[in-house]
Amino acid sequence: MSSTLLLTTLFWFVHYLIPEKQVWDLGIIQVHNNGFLNVRIFVWFLLQKLIILIPLVLWFITCQHWWKYAILSPIILYSFQFWEATQDVNSLDAAGNIKAFPAIFCVVLLLLMISKAIKYRVEILMMYEHLTEEIEVLLKNTDFNANSVLYKNVKRFKLLKAEIAKETNARKQLMKLITLREELVKQLNINY
Repeated sequence: MSSTLLLTTLFWFVHYLIPEKQVWDLGIIQVHNNGFLNVRIFVWFLLQKLIILIPLVLWFITCQHWWKYAILSPIILYSFQFWEATQDVNSLDAAGNIKAFPAIFCVVLLLLMISKAIKYRVEILMMYEHLTEEIEVLLKNTDFNANSVLYKNVKRFKLLKAEIAKETNARKQLMKLITLREELVKQLNINY
């Protein structure tokens, strides 16, 4: 990865090695100017896109965060611009970018949906943690010697809490925990 990034920096200087001709004959292939003034400018343009595209692709591949798909938008845009430069077009990086818009729009829409789902899950987990702490404080501050019925109910509450922890649906888990807290508070109020 690091050697690829290091070699990418050399792309800044490669265009100086290219002759200023309309067609550059390499023996096996011929590089045309594709509407640019000369081959040097054409190669410079392509390399400018690659200088940005290669690190973005490496970043996307190595990123382990959920938001890594946000990197797809510039990757799509620069890939389209790179491909467009090899085609016979009159203007680059202008109206042609509108063709890449649907793909970018889909990526952004997907990111918004993922973000909302993650935000919802985080809020539920925060509420779960808060309710769990509240129940633990209630249980810790309870005098069990005063009432043996309360002690039996607290054991039942602990079993129910363990059962809730096994629940996979976050909404059901939270609703069961709220019910558990309400029952515990009601039981404590009745007994005191």
